[in-house]
Amino acid sequence: SAEDDIEKMEVTTREWLNIIDQLTAGICAQYALVDSEVSIEVANIKGSFGKPDLDAPTFSKKQVTSMMCSISKRFANSIPANALTRIRMLEQIKQGTVESVHFRTADGAALTSNGLAANW
Repeated sequence: SAEDDIEKMEVTTREWLNIIDQLTAGICAQYALVDSEVSIEVANIKGSFGKPDLDAPTFSKKQVTSMMCSISKRFANSIPANALTRIRMLEQIKQGTVESVHFRTADGAALTSNGLAANW
């Protein structure tokens, strides 16, 4: 039956770890994050799955969907507070609405001529 198909173990741990990497890349791109800002959370998530046979079917599609939702929430909680400011800053730079950007290498701060400030 269709319900039995949903519960079949079809996704390997290796595939699941690749999904985690894809989620990570998407969130990093969306919020202008660098790997070091999410690496601890990614390591914690991946570490929670142990070291099983990576190529054995381990999860059903339903489980993967549920885990993706849970992991997305964990990532959202680990996004730095100024990530949205970074995105606004990058958009304004792309649009040409910023006259200048001052970078302070000592603390990784960027300040635009129109007053946006963010750290990387």
